[in-house]
Amino acid sequence: MQASVNAERSHEYSASLIGIFTSNHSLYDKLTTLKKDPNGEVARLIELSIRKPRIFKDDASMGREIFDKFRFNYGWAGPEFIRTLYKVGDTKIVELIDKWAVKFVNTFGQDTAYRFYENLVSVAMASGEICNEAGIVNYDLERIFQKIVGEMIAIRDNVVKINDIDYESLVGEFINNNQRSILSIQEGKASMEPTGPLLIRAEIDTGTIFISKPAFRDYLVSQNVSTKEFLHHMGNKVSVARKRLGAHWKDATGAMNVECYILDINSYLSELVDE
Repeated sequence: MQASVNAERSHEYSASLIGIFTSNHSLYDKLTTLKKDPNGEVARLIELSIRKPRIFKDDASMGREIFDKFRFNYGWAGPEFIRTLYKVGDTKIVELIDKWAVKFVNTFGQDTAYRFYENLVSVAMASGEICNEAGIVNYDLERIFQKIVGEMIAIRDNVVKINDIDYESLVGEFINNNQRSILSIQEGKASMEPTGPLLIRAEIDTGTIFISKPAFRDYLVSQNVSTKEFLHHMGNKVSVARKRLGAHWKDATGAMNVECYILDINSYLSELVDE
């Protein structure tokens, strides 16, 4: 706000900060529980597991001795760091960030989905290099870099993958959750009749499944998955058309067309026959 004036000042530049916090429970697990598609959140989160150092196991008082110092000695590095930034200049800062960014890409990989990881590491390591030059700290940056990127690679390969949703499994889950709503047609006759709302039609002879578009769309929304993303990733495996879901079953239901997603059910066929 402007002084003595009820008006907002315009800001020409945006700012992004790195937030650090601790948790006793995995945020990855919480996000995947809340959403089927947590890619946006996961891409902006890096969760490093901090294990108890050996020195803390050998001497339980060492933790208090180390951290108690921060209760009374803090704040002096900020002004020194800012003065060093002015001395170094914008050009040098950008060069340092770019240097660490290239090093990260060469070590971690070039998948743009992990661009936030790249930004985090490059900015943090460039800041560490500036602090080393200013005499604020004296860290082995190469060792730190290899450790952090090694943890990130382990997370990427073993814990969570960004943009790695199994969209076909969503179809399978919807079918399994709506077994009472399936009409199965084989040789022109109903081989399995629904005992609930008719939402799914399986034509065994042609290996085709028709799913009520409104019902499946509501299911995707309930799982926090974008319908457009589903169609994009499924590609030519799914199409949209109108279909009489109740054809060859009951005259009343067979007379009405319903907008449906149409899929090849060869991968689900054995499960449907078993049911």
